[in-house]
Amino acid sequence: MKIRLILILSILFYSIAFCDVIHSNYDIKVIHKGWNWVSFPRLSREGNEPVFADSILLKIKPLNNIFDLILKGADGSYLTYNCGEWNFFGLRHITSTAGYKLNISITDSIYLSFYGNRIEPDTQLYLSGNRRNWIGYFLPKTQYCDEAFGKYWDKVISIQAEDWCYLRPMYNFEKRGYKSIGFLPSNKIRPLEYGRGYVVVVSEDIPDFRWWNSNKLCKSNKKHKPQIFNYKDYFAYEIFDIVNIEQGVSEIAIYRDTTCVGASVVDGSSVQIISYAKSSKIGNQNISFAISHTAGDIRKINNYYVYDFKSGEFIHKNIMAGHQKYAIITMNKNTNINIPSKTYINDNCNESKIQNSTFPTITYELTDDCLVELSVYDIKGNKIRTLVKNRITKGEWKTIWDGRDDNSKRLGNGIYFYKLSAGKKRIIKKMLLMR
Repeated sequence: MKIRLILILSILFYSIAFCDVIHSNYDIKVIHKGWNWVSFPRLSREGNEPVFADSILLKIKPLNNIFDLILKGADGSYLTYNCGEWNFFGLRHITSTAGYKLNISITDSIYLSFYGNRIEPDTQLYLSGNRRNWIGYFLPKTQYCDEAFGKYWDKVISIQAEDWCYLRPMYNFEKRGYKSIGFLPSNKIRPLEYGRGYVVVVSEDIPDFRWWNSNKLCKSNKKHKPQIFNYKDYFAYEIFDIVNIEQGVSEIAIYRDTTCVGASVVDGSSVQIISYAKSSKIGNQNISFAISHTAGDIRKINNYYVYDFKSGEFIHKNIMAGHQKYAIITMNKNTNINIPSKTYINDNCNESKIQNSTFPTITYELTDDCLVELSVYDIKGNKIRTLVKNRITKGEWKTIWDGRDDNSKRLGNGIYFYKLSAGKKRIIKKMLLMR
Protein backbone atom coordinates (compact mmCIF):
# COMPACT_ATOMS: atom_id res chain seq x y z
CA MET A 1 0.00 0.00 0.00
CA LYS A 2 2.81 2.42 0.84
CA ILE A 3 4.58 1.73 -2.48
CA ARG A 4 1.31 2.20 -4.38
CA LEU A 5 0.63 5.52 -2.63
CA ILE A 6 4.12 6.82 -3.42
CA LEU A 7 3.68 5.82 -7.05
CA ILE A 8 0.33 7.65 -7.32
CA LEU A 9 1.76 10.78 -5.70
CA SER A 10 4.73 10.65 -8.07
CA ILE A 11 2.40 10.44 -11.06
CA LEU A 12 0.33 13.40 -9.85
CA PHE A 13 3.44 15.52 -9.26
CA TYR A 14 4.76 14.66 -12.69
CA SER A 15 1.39 15.58 -14.19
CA ILE A 16 1.40 18.99 -12.56
CA ALA A 17 4.91 19.70 -13.80
CA PHE A 18 4.60 18.39 -17.36
CA CYS A 19 0.85 18.48 -18.13
CA ASP A 20 0.44 14.97 -19.57
CA VAL A 21 1.94 11.72 -18.26
CA ILE A 22 2.68 9.19 -21.00
CA HIS A 23 2.56 5.43 -20.37
CA SER A 24 2.79 2.54 -22.79
CA ASN A 25 -0.98 2.02 -23.03
CA TYR A 26 -2.58 5.13 -21.48
CA ASP A 27 -2.06 8.86 -20.86
CA ILE A 28 -2.96 10.97 -17.84
CA LYS A 29 -4.13 14.46 -18.74
CA VAL A 30 -4.23 17.28 -16.20
CA ILE A 31 -7.14 19.71 -16.51
CA HIS A 32 -6.89 22.87 -14.42
CA LYS A 33 -9.38 25.59 -13.58
CA GLY A 34 -9.93 27.99 -16.47
CA TRP A 35 -9.19 27.51 -20.16
CA ASN A 36 -7.01 24.55 -21.16
CA TRP A 37 -5.48 24.45 -24.65
CA VAL A 38 -5.48 20.71 -25.28
CA SER A 39 -5.22 17.95 -27.82
CA PHE A 40 -6.07 14.26 -27.59
CA PRO A 41 -3.18 12.16 -29.00
CA ARG A 42 -4.52 8.90 -27.55
CA LEU A 43 -8.07 7.79 -28.37
CA SER A 44 -9.95 4.53 -28.86
CA ARG A 45 -9.94 4.50 -32.66
CA GLU A 46 -7.89 3.49 -35.68
CA GLY A 47 -5.45 5.95 -37.23
CA ASN A 48 -6.79 9.50 -36.98
CA GLU A 49 -10.47 8.64 -37.30
CA PRO A 50 -12.79 11.13 -35.58
CA VAL A 51 -14.37 10.16 -32.27
CA PHE A 52 -17.62 11.49 -30.82
CA ALA A 53 -16.67 14.36 -28.52
CA ASP A 54 -19.17 13.57 -25.78
CA SER A 55 -17.84 10.00 -25.48
CA ILE A 56 -14.40 11.45 -24.71
CA LEU A 57 -15.60 14.13 -22.32
CA LEU A 58 -17.74 11.60 -20.43
CA LYS A 59 -14.44 10.45 -18.93
CA ILE A 60 -14.70 13.49 -16.65
CA LYS A 61 -16.22 11.85 -13.57
CA PRO A 62 -18.57 12.54 -11.99
CA LEU A 63 -19.83 14.65 -14.89
CA ASN A 64 -23.17 15.30 -13.17
CA ASN A 65 -21.31 17.32 -10.53
CA ILE A 66 -19.93 19.66 -13.18
CA PHE A 67 -22.23 22.58 -13.82
CA ASP A 68 -20.67 23.89 -17.00
CA LEU A 69 -18.31 22.66 -19.77
CA ILE A 70 -17.29 24.31 -23.04
CA LEU A 71 -15.07 22.84 -25.77
CA LYS A 72 -14.06 25.13 -28.63
CA GLY A 73 -12.65 24.06 -31.97
CA ALA A 74 -11.50 25.82 -35.12
CA ASP A 75 -13.64 28.22 -37.17
CA GLY A 76 -15.96 29.11 -34.29
CA SER A 77 -17.28 25.59 -33.68
CA TYR A 78 -17.97 24.54 -30.09
CA LEU A 79 -20.03 22.32 -27.82
CA THR A 80 -21.41 22.79 -24.33
CA TYR A 81 -22.52 20.64 -21.43
CA ASN A 82 -24.89 22.28 -18.97
CA CYS A 83 -26.91 20.62 -16.21
CA GLY A 84 -26.83 17.19 -17.88
CA GLU A 85 -27.56 18.40 -21.44
CA TRP A 86 -25.18 18.36 -24.41
CA ASN A 87 -25.42 21.02 -27.13
CA PHE A 88 -23.40 20.91 -30.33
CA PHE A 89 -22.64 23.96 -32.47
CA GLY A 90 -20.60 22.66 -35.37
CA LEU A 91 -18.32 20.55 -33.16
CA ARG A 92 -19.42 16.93 -32.89
CA HIS A 93 -16.20 14.94 -33.32
CA ILE A 94 -12.64 15.11 -31.99
CA THR A 95 -9.48 14.15 -33.89
CA SER A 96 -5.98 13.66 -32.52
CA THR A 97 -4.31 16.10 -34.93
CA ALA A 98 -6.49 19.06 -33.92
CA GLY A 99 -6.13 21.49 -31.03
CA TYR A 100 -9.01 22.54 -28.77
CA LYS A 101 -9.77 24.96 -25.93
CA LEU A 102 -11.51 23.37 -22.97
CA ASN A 103 -13.12 25.09 -19.99
CA ILE A 104 -14.70 23.25 -17.06
CA SER A 105 -16.34 24.76 -13.99
CA ILE A 106 -14.04 23.18 -11.41
CA THR A 107 -12.22 24.58 -8.38
CA ASP A 108 -9.19 22.24 -8.42
CA SER A 109 -7.23 20.35 -11.06
CA ILE A 110 -8.56 16.98 -12.18
CA TYR A 111 -6.78 14.03 -13.80
CA LEU A 112 -8.17 12.11 -16.77
CA SER A 113 -6.95 8.76 -18.04
CA PHE A 114 -7.07 8.11 -21.79
CA TYR A 115 -6.72 4.61 -23.24
CA GLY A 116 -6.49 3.43 -26.82
CA ASN A 117 -4.02 4.00 -29.65
CA ARG A 118 -1.66 6.94 -29.67
CA ILE A 119 -1.59 8.65 -33.06
CA GLU A 120 1.50 7.88 -35.10
CA PRO A 121 4.19 10.58 -34.68
CA ASP A 122 4.64 10.98 -38.46
CA THR A 123 0.94 11.57 -39.14
CA GLN A 124 0.52 14.23 -41.80
CA LEU A 125 -1.40 17.52 -41.33
CA TYR A 126 -2.54 20.19 -43.77
CA LEU A 127 -1.67 23.72 -42.66
CA SER A 128 -3.40 26.56 -44.52
CA GLY A 129 -1.36 29.65 -45.30
CA ASN A 130 -2.21 32.92 -43.51
CA ARG A 131 -4.98 31.28 -41.50
CA ARG A 132 -5.28 30.20 -37.87
CA ASN A 133 -4.57 26.46 -37.78
CA TRP A 134 -5.72 24.78 -34.55
CA ILE A 135 -3.35 21.83 -34.24
CA GLY A 136 -2.33 19.35 -31.57
CA TYR A 137 1.24 18.48 -30.66
CA PHE A 138 1.40 14.69 -30.42
CA LEU A 139 5.09 13.81 -30.36
CA PRO A 140 5.63 12.09 -26.97
CA LYS A 141 8.41 14.49 -25.98
CA THR A 142 8.92 18.16 -25.14
CA GLN A 143 11.07 20.10 -27.60
CA TYR A 144 11.60 23.69 -28.70
CA CYS A 145 9.12 24.91 -31.30
CA ASP A 146 11.76 25.65 -33.95
CA GLU A 147 13.02 22.08 -33.70
CA ALA A 148 9.49 20.63 -33.70
CA PHE A 149 8.63 22.45 -36.95
CA GLY A 150 11.92 21.35 -38.57
CA LYS A 151 12.23 22.29 -42.23
CA TYR A 152 8.98 24.27 -42.09
CA TRP A 153 10.20 26.69 -39.41
CA ASP A 154 10.98 29.49 -41.90
CA LYS A 155 7.26 29.50 -42.84
CA VAL A 156 5.99 29.99 -39.27
CA ILE A 157 4.60 33.48 -38.63
CA SER A 158 3.13 32.95 -35.15
CA ILE A 159 2.36 30.30 -32.54
CA GLN A 160 -0.26 30.94 -29.88
CA ALA A 161 -0.20 28.77 -26.77
CA GLU A 162 -2.30 28.81 -23.62
CA ASP A 163 -0.09 31.32 -21.80
CA TRP A 164 2.52 32.52 -24.33
CA CYS A 165 2.84 33.57 -27.94
CA TYR A 166 5.70 33.38 -30.42
CA LEU A 167 5.94 35.98 -33.19
CA ARG A 168 8.42 35.65 -36.02
CA PRO A 169 11.01 38.46 -35.77
CA MET A 170 10.62 41.24 -38.34
CA TYR A 171 8.06 39.25 -40.35
CA ASN A 172 7.14 41.29 -43.42
CA PHE A 173 8.11 44.55 -41.67
CA GLU A 174 10.35 45.73 -44.50
CA LYS A 175 7.82 44.88 -47.22
CA ARG A 176 5.19 46.95 -45.38
CA GLY A 177 7.62 49.83 -44.86
CA TYR A 178 7.96 49.14 -41.14
CA LYS A 179 11.02 49.32 -38.92
CA SER A 180 11.93 46.65 -36.38
CA ILE A 181 12.93 47.31 -32.79
CA GLY A 182 15.03 44.13 -32.62
CA PHE A 183 14.64 41.02 -30.49
CA LEU A 184 11.60 41.02 -28.16
CA PRO A 185 10.03 38.66 -25.59
CA SER A 186 7.52 37.49 -28.22
CA ASN A 187 10.44 36.35 -30.40
CA LYS A 188 11.64 33.91 -27.76
CA ILE A 189 11.75 30.24 -28.74
CA ARG A 190 9.61 28.20 -26.31
CA PRO A 191 8.84 24.50 -25.82
CA LEU A 192 5.92 22.54 -27.27
CA GLU A 193 4.42 19.92 -24.95
CA TYR A 194 2.68 16.62 -25.64
CA GLY A 195 -1.11 16.79 -25.38
CA ARG A 196 -1.31 20.57 -25.75
CA GLY A 197 -3.15 22.52 -28.44
CA TYR A 198 -1.67 25.43 -30.41
CA VAL A 199 -2.92 27.99 -32.93
CA VAL A 200 -0.37 28.36 -35.73
CA VAL A 201 -0.16 30.77 -38.65
CA VAL A 202 2.16 29.97 -41.56
CA SER A 203 3.07 32.09 -44.58
CA GLU A 204 1.89 29.57 -47.20
CA ASP A 205 0.00 26.29 -47.50
CA ILE A 206 1.85 23.26 -46.16
CA PRO A 207 -0.09 20.19 -47.38
CA ASP A 208 2.41 17.64 -46.04
CA PHE A 209 3.28 19.03 -42.59
CA ARG A 210 4.68 16.56 -40.06
CA TRP A 211 6.09 17.21 -36.60
CA TRP A 212 9.86 16.89 -36.64
CA ASN A 213 11.66 14.74 -34.08
CA SER A 214 14.96 16.49 -33.36
CA ASN A 215 16.07 13.81 -30.86
CA LYS A 216 16.66 16.68 -28.41
CA LEU A 217 14.81 17.11 -25.13
CA CYS A 218 14.05 20.33 -23.28
CA LYS A 219 12.22 21.34 -20.12
CA SER A 220 8.56 22.28 -20.11
CA ASN A 221 7.61 25.93 -20.13
CA LYS A 222 7.18 27.14 -16.54
CA LYS A 223 5.50 30.50 -16.18
CA HIS A 224 5.55 31.98 -12.69
CA LYS A 225 2.11 32.98 -11.44
CA PRO A 226 1.73 36.63 -10.34
CA GLN A 227 1.12 37.03 -6.61
CA ILE A 228 -0.06 40.67 -6.55
CA PHE A 229 -2.45 40.90 -9.49
CA ASN A 230 -5.38 38.54 -10.11
CA TYR A 231 -7.13 38.01 -13.43
CA LYS A 232 -9.29 35.45 -15.21
CA ASP A 233 -8.05 33.77 -18.37
CA TYR A 234 -10.25 33.39 -21.46
CA PHE A 235 -9.89 31.70 -24.83
CA ALA A 236 -8.98 34.89 -26.75
CA TYR A 237 -6.17 37.34 -26.07
CA GLU A 238 -4.00 40.22 -27.26
CA ILE A 239 -0.20 40.23 -26.92
CA PHE A 240 1.88 42.99 -25.37
CA ASP A 241 5.66 43.23 -25.08
CA ILE A 242 6.71 45.58 -22.28
CA VAL A 243 10.28 46.85 -22.73
CA ASN A 244 12.75 49.11 -20.91
CA ILE A 245 11.31 48.14 -17.53
CA GLU A 246 12.80 50.06 -14.62
CA GLN A 247 14.70 48.19 -11.93
CA GLY A 248 12.81 46.98 -8.88
CA VAL A 249 9.57 46.11 -10.71
CA SER A 250 8.32 42.66 -9.68
CA GLU A 251 5.03 42.40 -11.62
CA ILE A 252 3.21 44.27 -14.39
CA ALA A 253 -0.55 44.05 -15.02
CA ILE A 254 -2.81 45.15 -17.87
CA TYR A 255 -6.20 46.73 -17.14
CA ARG A 256 -9.16 47.11 -19.46
CA ASP A 257 -10.98 50.04 -17.88
CA THR A 258 -11.04 48.93 -14.22
CA THR A 259 -10.62 45.17 -14.74
CA CYS A 260 -7.28 43.36 -14.60
CA VAL A 261 -7.09 41.16 -17.71
CA GLY A 262 -3.51 39.88 -17.55
CA ALA A 263 -0.25 40.07 -15.61
CA SER A 264 3.29 38.73 -15.66
CA VAL A 265 6.17 38.32 -13.23
CA VAL A 266 9.12 40.50 -14.24
CA ASP A 267 12.60 39.00 -14.35
CA GLY A 268 14.64 41.42 -16.42
CA SER A 269 14.12 44.51 -18.53
CA SER A 270 11.32 43.17 -20.77
CA VAL A 271 8.36 40.79 -20.48
CA GLN A 272 5.46 39.44 -22.53
CA ILE A 273 1.95 39.91 -21.12
CA ILE A 274 -1.18 38.17 -22.39
CA SER A 275 -4.34 40.30 -22.20
CA TYR A 276 -7.31 37.91 -22.05
CA ALA A 277 -10.79 38.53 -23.43
CA LYS A 278 -14.06 36.63 -23.82
CA SER A 279 -14.12 37.54 -27.51
CA SER A 280 -11.85 39.01 -30.15
CA LYS A 281 -14.48 41.77 -30.46
CA ILE A 282 -13.82 43.51 -27.17
CA GLY A 283 -15.15 47.02 -27.83
CA ASN A 284 -13.84 50.44 -26.98
CA GLN A 285 -12.24 50.03 -23.58
CA ASN A 286 -9.17 51.91 -22.43
CA ILE A 287 -5.92 50.01 -21.82
CA SER A 288 -3.85 50.98 -18.78
CA PHE A 289 -1.15 49.31 -16.71
CA ALA A 290 -0.13 48.80 -13.10
CA ILE A 291 3.26 47.89 -11.69
CA SER A 292 4.27 46.47 -8.34
CA HIS A 293 7.74 46.93 -6.86
CA THR A 294 9.72 44.54 -4.74
CA ALA A 295 9.35 47.13 -1.97
CA GLY A 296 5.59 46.42 -1.98
CA ASP A 297 4.07 49.56 -3.50
CA ILE A 298 1.67 49.44 -6.47
CA ARG A 299 1.42 52.22 -9.04
CA LYS A 300 -1.20 52.72 -11.78
CA ILE A 301 0.19 53.77 -15.19
CA ASN A 302 -2.17 55.71 -17.46
CA ASN A 303 0.54 57.45 -19.47
CA TYR A 304 2.76 55.20 -21.55
CA TYR A 305 4.47 55.00 -24.94
CA VAL A 306 3.55 52.74 -27.86
CA TYR A 307 6.08 51.66 -30.48
CA ASP A 308 5.25 52.94 -33.96
CA PHE A 309 6.59 50.51 -36.55
CA LYS A 310 6.56 53.04 -39.38
CA SER A 311 8.63 55.72 -37.63
CA GLY A 312 10.64 53.29 -35.52
CA GLU A 313 9.99 55.38 -32.40
CA PHE A 314 7.85 55.25 -29.26
CA ILE A 315 4.98 57.74 -29.29
CA HIS A 316 2.83 58.89 -26.42
CA LYS A 317 -0.75 57.70 -26.88
CA ASN A 318 -3.39 55.56 -25.24
CA ILE A 319 -4.63 52.43 -26.97
CA MET A 320 -8.01 50.73 -26.93
CA ALA A 321 -8.66 47.05 -26.29
CA GLY A 322 -9.39 45.01 -29.39
CA HIS A 323 -7.82 47.52 -31.80
CA GLN A 324 -4.55 45.57 -32.17
CA LYS A 325 -3.40 42.00 -31.91
CA TYR A 326 0.07 43.03 -30.78
CA ALA A 327 1.76 46.10 -29.34
CA ILE A 328 5.13 47.08 -27.86
CA ILE A 329 4.87 49.29 -24.78
CA THR A 330 7.31 51.19 -22.59
CA MET A 331 6.56 53.22 -19.46
CA ASN A 332 9.65 55.33 -20.00
CA LYS A 333 10.44 56.91 -23.34
CA ASN A 334 14.11 57.24 -22.37
CA THR A 335 15.59 54.24 -24.17
CA ASN A 336 19.18 54.74 -23.02
CA ILE A 337 20.52 51.40 -21.84
CA ASN A 338 23.35 50.85 -19.41
CA ILE A 339 25.72 48.09 -20.52
CA PRO A 340 27.25 45.94 -17.74
CA SER A 341 31.03 46.16 -17.63
CA LYS A 342 31.39 42.39 -17.37
CA THR A 343 29.34 39.92 -19.36
CA TYR A 344 29.96 36.24 -20.01
CA ILE A 345 28.64 34.60 -23.16
CA ASN A 346 28.26 30.85 -23.36
CA ASP A 347 27.91 30.26 -27.09
CA ASN A 348 26.80 26.80 -28.27
CA CYS A 349 26.61 27.17 -32.04
CA ASN A 350 28.73 24.75 -34.05
CA GLU A 351 30.70 26.04 -37.03
CA SER A 352 28.52 24.02 -39.35
CA LYS A 353 24.89 23.38 -40.15
CA ILE A 354 23.01 22.19 -37.06
CA GLN A 355 21.91 18.57 -37.42
CA ASN A 356 18.20 18.05 -38.24
CA SER A 357 17.67 21.82 -38.70
CA THR A 358 17.04 23.65 -41.96
CA PHE A 359 18.63 26.92 -40.82
CA PRO A 360 21.54 27.74 -38.50
CA THR A 361 20.58 28.01 -34.84
CA ILE A 362 22.64 30.25 -32.58
CA THR A 363 22.29 29.47 -28.88
CA TYR A 364 23.88 31.69 -26.27
CA GLU A 365 23.69 32.20 -22.53
CA LEU A 366 24.07 35.55 -20.75
CA THR A 367 25.02 35.88 -17.11
CA ASP A 368 23.77 39.50 -16.92
CA ASP A 369 21.15 41.67 -18.57
CA CYS A 370 22.95 43.56 -21.34
CA LEU A 371 22.73 45.05 -24.80
CA VAL A 372 23.11 42.27 -27.38
CA GLU A 373 23.76 42.60 -31.08
CA LEU A 374 23.77 39.55 -33.34
CA SER A 375 24.54 40.08 -37.02
CA VAL A 376 25.21 37.93 -40.09
CA TYR A 377 28.00 38.61 -42.62
CA ASP A 378 28.75 37.12 -46.01
CA ILE A 379 32.11 35.60 -46.89
CA LYS A 380 33.35 39.02 -48.13
CA GLY A 381 32.67 40.58 -44.74
CA ASN A 382 29.57 42.54 -45.78
CA LYS A 383 26.92 42.86 -43.09
CA ILE A 384 23.74 41.37 -44.55
CA ARG A 385 21.37 40.87 -41.61
CA THR A 386 20.87 42.16 -38.06
CA LEU A 387 19.08 39.42 -36.12
CA VAL A 388 19.16 40.96 -32.63
CA LYS A 389 19.82 44.47 -31.42
CA ASN A 390 18.20 45.01 -28.06
CA ARG A 391 18.67 44.73 -24.33
CA ILE A 392 18.32 41.04 -23.43
CA THR A 393 17.71 39.56 -20.02
CA LYS A 394 20.10 37.02 -18.56
CA GLY A 395 19.55 33.36 -19.35
CA GLU A 396 19.68 31.06 -22.38
CA TRP A 397 18.50 32.37 -25.76
CA LYS A 398 18.16 30.85 -29.22
CA THR A 399 18.06 32.73 -32.52
CA ILE A 400 17.29 31.19 -35.91
CA TRP A 401 18.61 32.78 -39.08
CA ASP A 402 16.08 32.10 -41.84
CA GLY A 403 18.57 32.57 -44.67
CA ARG A 404 17.35 36.05 -45.65
CA ASP A 405 19.00 39.47 -45.61
CA ASP A 406 17.65 42.71 -44.11
CA ASN A 407 15.51 43.22 -47.23
CA SER A 408 13.91 39.76 -46.83
CA LYS A 409 15.80 38.54 -49.91
CA ARG A 410 16.38 34.79 -49.90
CA LEU A 411 20.14 34.07 -49.95
CA GLY A 412 21.94 31.15 -51.51
CA ASN A 413 23.52 28.21 -49.72
CA GLY A 414 27.08 28.60 -48.56
CA ILE A 415 29.37 29.77 -45.78
CA TYR A 416 28.42 32.81 -43.68
CA PHE A 417 29.67 34.34 -40.44
CA TYR A 418 27.83 35.67 -37.42
CA LYS A 419 29.08 38.19 -34.86
CA LEU A 420 27.61 38.08 -31.38
CA SER A 421 28.28 41.10 -29.13
CA ALA A 422 27.17 41.32 -25.51
CA GLY A 423 28.57 44.07 -23.34
CA LYS A 424 32.32 44.12 -24.04
CA LYS A 425 32.43 40.52 -25.27
CA ARG A 426 32.61 39.57 -28.97
CA ILE A 427 32.30 36.21 -30.72
CA ILE A 428 32.71 35.61 -34.47
CA LYS A 429 32.02 32.16 -35.91
CA LYS A 430 31.43 30.44 -39.21
CA MET A 431 28.15 28.75 -40.14
CA LEU A 432 26.81 26.86 -43.13
CA LEU A 433 23.45 27.61 -44.74
CA MET A 434 21.96 24.58 -46.48
CA ARG A 435 18.37 24.14 -47.59
